Amino acid sequence: MSGTSVPRALWNEQYRSGRWDYLAGLGESVRYRYLADFARRSAARDVLDVGCGSGVLREALGGDGYAGRYVGVDWSHAALPRGPLPAAHTFVCADVAGLPFSRACSFDLIVASEVLYYLERSDPVVERLRGLLSPRGSLLVSCYQPPPDRSARWLQAVARVERVVSAATGGEPPVRLTEPSNGRVWHVHRVRADRS
Repeated sequence: MSGTSVPRALWNEQYRSGRWDYLAGLGESVRYRYLADFARRSAARDVLDVGCGSGVLREALGGDGYAGRYVGVDWSHAALPRGPLPAAHTFVCADVAGLPFSRACSFDLIVASEVLYYLERSDPVVERLRGLLSPRGSLLVSCYQPPPDRSARWLQAVARVERVVSAATGGEPPVRLTEPSNGRVWHVHRVRADRS
């Protein structure tokens, strides 16, 4: 059973139509810059990008010039980049609720940016991702903060994810990011592997 509440065919259609192209634009850059800078500061050599889309985070890390291992996972076949990649870079089409990694596989940094509120249940996914972290690894969860005039359903989904992730951080406050070009706001939560 899929963990996502959106059918794969719809995601594929949206990526093919260009619906998600804006993610690589200026209006999202503060978020990707923060995530890439965190990876550099923490010296992450193994990065798992869950809900990677077309690989915008990989590009922010330096694209083909990023020397570490990068694994991007997305539910949409149409989102994933095509063409040659460095040997240490991989894109996988998979459901975030059923990631194809064993517990023996670990990552220094796992990013779940703008993905958890599309899941039927985010709490087991957060714990599964935490289990894939190296001993000093971090899971960064980015949550867009919609304006209050968005639909009640959307606001509830974001609030639900914020509660789940906040509990997993042990109450550590999120970093608040604001995109200067459009005023969009995100919270970035850091979930640590060691739970301390």
